[in-house]
Amino acid sequence: MTDRPMSREDAIPYMAQIVAAQLGSTPTSADALPALIRSVHDAILELAKEPPLAFVHPAADPAMPPAERVELTVHHEHLDCLECGRPIKLLKSHLRDTHDLELDEYLARWRLPHDYPTTPEAYVEKRRAVANRIGLGRHGGTRSVAKPAEPKPEQPKRPRGRPRKHPLPVTTNS
Repeated sequence: MTDRPMSREDAIPYMAQIVAAQLGSTPTSADALPALIRSVHDAILELAKEPPLAFVHPAADPAMPPAERVELTVHHEHLDCLECGRPIKLLKSHLRDTHDLELDEYLARWRLPHDYPTTPEAYVEKRRAVANRIGLGRHGGTRSVAKPAEPKPEQPKRPRGRPRKHPLPVTTNS
């Protein structure tokens, strides 16, 4: 958007989208339509007069206090990303893939403790159960290994395929 103020003509496309959405979702009488158009148009022009909101990132403002309510972002089933607000399961991979950040940068930016969890407790419990079930983490010979199955006694081989209804006659060439 440019620095010049929005004119009445600039507001028309926005007004048309909003009015169309309103008319598509709720029944409106023909008598109320001009008032609806006028009120939406005036509201858009009023909003255009206000300066846009500026987002100040915590790293940019050294006077901002550290995140005091860290426990509000840590849940049993997920963690809330402080960058985008999305609920996630694996913090490190989310930061790398979505925000191009390393964990240390994230912790410093949001002034989080170094023992801040990177996975939710439910995910840790689930992975721990899988590891225990397959025998990881056991010492020495206590690991349970499935015994190989004893071989079955050999059965006499039968001819493959379906048996013939009428065996072929044996002919002798003399």
